[in-house]
Formats: sequence, C-alpha cells, structure tokens
Amino acid sequence: MKDFEYYFMMPKGDQAFPMIDLLDQRKEIIKAQLGDPLPKCPILADYLTGSKDFVIKKIANIMLAMDMEGVRILPIELSDRKGGYINNYYCIYVDSNTFEALDKEKSDYEYDEECNMYFINKYVLDKEVLKKIP
Repeated sequence: MKDFEYYFMMPKGDQAFPMIDLLDQRKEIIKAQLGDPLPKCPILADYLTGSKDFVIKKIANIMLAMDMEGVRILPIELSDRKGGYINNYYCIYVDSNTFEALDKEKSDYEYDEECNMYFINKYVLDKEVLKKIP
C-alpha cells in the first residue's frame, strides 16, 4: 500500500510577518492591505495569513495545477499602505472540500454533541477516504 505524504502550511511565529486584511472580495481581483499591527519592517514570505491564507504566485500555480475540488485561488491587489501595490499574492478560498477522514474505529476520541466538537487523543486517518482525495 502506498504511503501518503501531507504538507501543512503554517505561518512562522515571527512578529515580522504581517497579516493581510481583505478589503473588497466582490471583484475579479481582490483588494487587500497589510493588516494591523503592521510590523516595523514587514517580511513578505511565500505564505501569509489573515482572514484567509495567502501565497505567492509560484505556490499558487502549483496548487492550481492540482485542480483541487472546492478550492479557489484568486489574485489579490495587496496595498503596502504607502500608496504602492504588491501584485504577487493570491488568496486561497476553500469552499467545499471537506472529507470525513477520521478512522473512528482506530482513533481515540470523544465527541461532544453539545458543542459539536471532537476531542482527539490519538487520530488515525481512514486510508480508503484518503485514496479519493486528488
């Protein structure tokens, strides 16, 4: 059986990386700006966060080539808040690509119906569900 590899994009816990605020999402090119608190010397990394996730064009092109169902990747016009724009970033929208991949027989968890949450001590992913993910 093939082993699966998973990659998680996570922001570096450094205060020099700015958050991104979305200003207008109703147009073909989304308007955004560097958010507050703005670091004194912001570092524009390949991956930034905010109300959504943002990646540079190189990563966006790789993700677009994967043709992921329920995922939209749209260009943003990112204001540097000094009158300039940075046009190398894309916003990732995950609309509907949720998979119930928790192997409920092999995992150690409790489900709280009141707050509709799983509390997981040990999780095992269902390999049959994972095979269906592109």
